[in-house]
Amino acid sequence: MSMQRLSKSARNERIKLTATFLNGIGVACVAVGGLAPLIALGNGTLKGGAGFYAIMGTCLVLATCLHFMGRYVLRGLSE
Repeated sequence: MSMQRLSKSARNERIKLTATFLNGIGVACVAVGGLAPLIALGNGTLKGGAGFYAIMGTCLVLATCLHFMGRYVLRGLSE
């Protein structure tokens, strides 16, 4: 990238893109680590255990952290 400064609009768009990326990864963590195992557990195709619930909880905590990181990044927006 050149050493030229970004315009305010371009900087804001870059910040929004970063926040959207973090939130998207968080949504994927909920889907893969939270919802899919619950559906498999409900279908009887997966048996739950302590490790299963620990991984599921970790994915949900990670998703929450990523969401709030995205919100934190949005604080850098300028008007």
